[in-house]
Amino acid sequence: MPTLSDLTADLPAQPLRPGEAITTEGGRSGRLYVLESGTLSVERGGVVLTRINTPGAVVGEMAALLDIPHSATVRAETVAQVRVLDDAAARLSQNAELALHI
Repeated sequence: MPTLSDLTADLPAQPLRPGEAITTEGGRSGRLYVLESGTLSVERGGVVLTRINTPGAVVGEMAALLDIPHSATVRAETVAQVRVLDDAAARLSQNAELALHI
């Protein structure tokens, strides 16, 4: 069975500079992101709740799948790179193998 990294290798890569946000609390993007490298911080109300630095970690999936606003702002804490899945809900409904990993 392919890994999540295998299944997202053809998605566009987005390099991030420290401080650059990929989701904004209360915003909507329809995207989900798969971390390739670096560290992301998850903030709510300006308070850092956690940091994510595990390659393959998925960000933004709940908002995309449930069609709800993002519950937190996620920003690069260091130089980072993510793979971007635009229109995530529609794309996952067409790719069961990828959806199982999410």
